[in-house]
Amino acid sequence: MAYAAAHPWEDWADTWAHFMHIQDALEIANDFGLTGKRIFLDAQDKSSEPWLSSNQVTFDEVTGSRSGLVVALNSLIHSIGLPDLYPFALSPPVIAKLRFVYELIGASSTSSRQNSAFV
Repeated sequence: MAYAAAHPWEDWADTWAHFMHIQDALEIANDFGLTGKRIFLDAQDKSSEPWLSSNQVTFDEVTGSRSGLVVALNSLIHSIGLPDLYPFALSPPVIAKLRFVYELIGASSTSSRQNSAFV
């Protein structure tokens, strides 16, 4: 996203595109039955919370699921000798932009539900 940072319109477009990639990847993983699977990022992490769930309702849950899925996908692809499938490290400014998109969509869907009540 370095190129996009040089131009506001490209930045806006790339942020939306990356947000949609994340959502699509999580939906497809869910469709293939990965819901409820757990991956332990370190030996101390023995939580019973799934790393991917169709019940993700907050931005932090979505990004947490994305992180778990990325670790799993990259680990799998490394096992056959290939480079990262998802090589992106999301910096705090990028996460803030993705959060903005998430909140914008949430506000839009809430507004649509409220407006449809009057129709």
